[in-house]
Amino acid sequence: MITAANVALTSTEDVASTRIFRLAVGIALALAFSQAVNWTGSFITPVLVATLLALPLPAPSFKFALGFILVITGSLLLGLLLLPALHNQPAAGVLLIALGIFACFYYAESGGSAALVTFLLLGVTIIPAVGSESVDGALIITGGLIVGAIIAFLFIWLAYALFPERLATMPPAKPKAAVRATSEVVRGALRSSSIVLPVMLWFLFASETAAYAAALIKVATMGQQTGLEGTRAAGRDLLLSTLIGGIAALIIWNVLQIWPSLLIYSLLFLLCGLMLGPKIFTGKGLAPLGSVWSYGLVTMIILVVPGAADTATGDAAGAKLIDRIAMFAIATFYAVAAVYIFDQLWPGRKTGSNELRIGERR
Repeated sequence: MITAANVALTSTEDVASTRIFRLAVGIALALAFSQAVNWTGSFITPVLVATLLALPLPAPSFKFALGFILVITGSLLLGLLLLPALHNQPAAGVLLIALGIFACFYYAESGGSAALVTFLLLGVTIIPAVGSESVDGALIITGGLIVGAIIAFLFIWLAYALFPERLATMPPAKPKAAVRATSEVVRGALRSSSIVLPVMLWFLFASETAAYAAALIKVATMGQQTGLEGTRAAGRDLLLSTLIGGIAALIIWNVLQIWPSLLIYSLLFLLCGLMLGPKIFTGKGLAPLGSVWSYGLVTMIILVVPGAADTATGDAAGAKLIDRIAMFAIATFYAVAAVYIFDQLWPGRKTGSNELRIGERR
């Protein structure tokens, strides 16, 4: 007998399945395109596609996409404007970067879009870091990131066209957010900044920063992952997402050594999306640890995609992949320690998990 409960269950499963296929196919197509064109910064296309398709939301409107791209462009241009201060007055430049990072996290803690904040941080981190070594390199990456973001939305819309929602569902109404004290917002912003800023400074003064520019995206996501979560939950999420991304990256990379092909490369990403998708989506929303698995997926992309570019240029791609994994592991352990020390020095009131903070502003 078919009951209303059975129909509702089937509909719910259909929604999750559609989103899983949309995520996997969208990432695979974006990955294939980014590897085919292989310009500087093209890796941002699959990263942005994975970030937005891993959210249980309707297709982004043109207005949202335009606003998102304009904000990212403005942030990247702001990063370029910081270069004169960084070259002529390093102390003032570092202070401005620190204020920019704090402002991004303050916006996030005030209820801003988590995905947007991640890409806002690129402007005040990756551009100054690369620009401290080469202004021309910063200009090239800026152009590549902007074009990559524009193309990412084309693939996102294509994925929604191929796998439209099977139900005429509207996004769930956002519960009225509790009013947070300014001190709690400031604390949260400082907590996330304490993770990103020291690693950013290390990148800023290290040599060959451009070679590891993609790693700064992972550092930005680490600050986002902690959010309002407690010390134990934040540490667990940071470690688990890095472990997921690292293992997936090693598997994909070793398979590619056996059969190096763009088709196989894309199919591996498709398979990875299909395998991780059920861990991200369940029912009409995210799985209990959905955001952790989505961060793991993004971590895998950041680890693997730049490696293919290294192979194309004849660099020691395998060694660089291991270096990136080691760098991510060190940064993750540092982030866990930073969260623990910060919470010990400045304990905050207990709040619920921030795992479902997905309020993208259309």
